[in-house]
Amino acid sequence: HAYNDAAEATFSGGYSVGISGMHLISQGMLPKALDRFRSATSEQKPGLDKSFSSAALTSCYIYALYQANQLDAAEALFAHFQDSIADSAMPDFLAVAYLSIAQIQEATNRPEGALEILDEAEAISHANRWPRLIRLIEWERVRAALIRGELERAESLANRLKADTAGVLPGSWLPISADVAGDAIGNIRLAIHTGNIAHARGLLTRELALALAHGRVHRQIKLHVLDALLQ
Repeated sequence: HAYNDAAEATFSGGYSVGISGMHLISQGMLPKALDRFRSATSEQKPGLDKSFSSAALTSCYIYALYQANQLDAAEALFAHFQDSIADSAMPDFLAVAYLSIAQIQEATNRPEGALEILDEAEAISHANRWPRLIRLIEWERVRAALIRGELERAESLANRLKADTAGVLPGSWLPISADVAGDAIGNIRLAIHTGNIAHARGLLTRELALALAHGRVHRQIKLHVLDALLQ
């Protein structure tokens, strides 16, 4: 941050603010993250409105707004920067933006819109050969199917993911998209919805221990919500 500010390095600055904001969210500091994103966005120069830097920063800001339940603001920001995010963002930035919007569409009873967003993200992923992002999108499809009560479809999609491990990261890696979607939380949610209680409890116990050890408060919250569903 010191070097970016001193040099007015907006290109690397956007990435840095995005990642540091997501780090604040992971520690349970959502209001601080929102303040950081809001401040950085207001400081963006007009000529950079559609830049790589803005796409990275805005993607993370969209996720923060979604977590704060500021759904209209998140959608408005995505509508303004969608082309920029699609063309210039790296996989994890694209994931947090597109998956957040898909979940907002689902939460506001617009499943067709959610499907359209996921299809677009998947097409971008295939074009760029991003198997990990394709995997995140497929887990989001599993989540959507479970919400609609389509258990057979959800299990079919999940079984296909379990059979094909393309895009699986080493367990020690922590991408910024890790708390948006993925194998760990996806498998827990699937086990809860399908009544596999013992398996869900074992997965929750393991993931909670890891989240506590790593100081990931945001993930602990998500896991405790899933534990409440299990109970």
